[in-house]
Amino acid sequence: MTLGRIGDFMMAALNVVVVTMATSHQIHSLSAIFMYDIYQTYINPFRPSFSIKTVSLDVYKNEDLVQYLRHNNRCLTVRYVATLFFSVLSFPAALAFMVCPLETDYKVSFIAILVASSVMPVCMSVIWYRTTAAGFISGILTGMASGIAVWLLYATFTGTVSVR
Repeated sequence: MTLGRIGDFMMAALNVVVVTMATSHQIHSLSAIFMYDIYQTYINPFRPSFSIKTVSLDVYKNEDLVQYLRHNNRCLTVRYVATLFFSVLSFPAALAFMVCPLETDYKVSFIAILVASSVMPVCMSVIWYRTTAAGFISGILTGMASGIAVWLLYATFTGTVSVR
C-alpha cells in the first residue's frame, strides 16, 4: 500500500495489462509458428512455375512476382485465421485451467516443466547442424519425463505428496 487506494487500482490495472499482453504475445507466436514452420514449409510452400518462355526476362520476373504476391496474400489470410483460432481456443483452455483444483504454484511448476524440457533441444538444433528430428523429439520427451520424475520425487521427499 505504498500509494494507498490509488496504488491498489494502479497495480490491478498493471496486472490486467501484463496478463493481456502475455496472452496476446503467446497467441501471435503460436500463429507465427503455425504459419512459417508448418503451413509455408509443408502445406503450401511457394513454388514458382518454371515454364520455358520465349518472352523477355523482365516479363518472367514480373509473373513470378505476381505469383509470390498472391501466395503471400493467401498466407496472410491463413495467419489471420490461425490467430483467430488460437484466440478462440485460449478461452476454453483458460476455463479448464481455472477449474483444475490445484494450487497456482503447482500449475506454474507443471507448465514450466513442460516448456523448459524443450529449451535444450531447441538450442541444440540452432547451434549444432547435425541435430536430427528423432534426436530433437526424443530430447524433448526425455527432458519432460525426467522433469516430471524429479518434481514428483521432490514432492514425495518434502512430504507434499504421500505414497500409500
